[in-house]
Amino acid sequence: MKTGKLNILDIGCRYGVYPDFKKNTKLLNYFGVDCDLEEIIRLKKKYKKQKNIKFYNAFLSNKNKNIKLYVPEHKGYMGSKKINNKSIWFGKIRKEENKVDKTITIRAHTSSDWLKKNKIKQDIIKLDIEGGEKDFLNGLTDKNFKSTGAILIESELNKTYHAQATFSDVHNILIKKDFVSAKMEIFKEKINIFHKDDLIPDTISSIYVKKNFFFPDQLNEKEQLKFINICYILELNALLFEILKFNKLLLKNNKNNLYNQPIKKMVGIHINTLLKDVTIEKKYVNDLFYQIFSSNIPKLNKFHEDNFFNT
Repeated sequence: MKTGKLNILDIGCRYGVYPDFKKNTKLLNYFGVDCDLEEIIRLKKKYKKQKNIKFYNAFLSNKNKNIKLYVPEHKGYMGSKKINNKSIWFGKIRKEENKVDKTITIRAHTSSDWLKKNKIKQDIIKLDIEGGEKDFLNGLTDKNFKSTGAILIESELNKTYHAQATFSDVHNILIKKDFVSAKMEIFKEKINIFHKDDLIPDTISSIYVKKNFFFPDQLNEKEQLKFINICYILELNALLFEILKFNKLLLKNNKNNLYNQPIKKMVGIHINTLLKDVTIEKKYVNDLFYQIFSSNIPKLNKFHEDNFFNT
């Protein structure tokens, strides 16, 4: 029996499974949380046949208390932070989207309390809640952070909402919890037709991982296995390979790991590409693949004719 399915906690799950996870949903337990009840009802209907994907209507923060929720015309901006009409985003770039239809009062739950009540142990957290990211993180305990291997987070560089957390706020929290940035993408916007290359940086999408991902000698074998699974799902392929190079017997010693075959396929495709590079020492690369997976990479046209590597 295969083991090792990862748990994804998606805070701010509007529109459903996050694009980064869509191609691997069968390999995951997915827990989506959103404050919009109507959206949760819609998602439950949409994904009702997929038993490993569950959705919850809740608002998670740093305290158990009643809060005011702002409901804009564009519900993608729904949250506990009031839209800042003088911000670059709502005052310039998306001025037509700054209308708030109404406010409602809901009950916020402390992040750690809610996770414990619902018996969710997350391996990866994805976080996008319109400026409320700092409140959510401050609602977690050290135990929650310890059990989390990676955090995907979208944060603004500027004050798009009143009283919101910006990139620097959430970055500092995660650094203090021994996470480091593993991947980062800056989204830029144009403010008029004369933009050329001078786009305005607005939002950062980041992946943070535990610092010891980079030091496999500090991990036991169970931790190494969990971390390469996380790296596979998040396409952090260089980090994944660092761990495999350090412990070449990792997959052999854990034959029932659910991710072994997908990892083998990904590594094989990447190495087949590397072998076309004249600067690569082909024997070293081929030997390394054999040491990790106990099989050789098919050569030349045989690779593309192989039903495993080219489905």
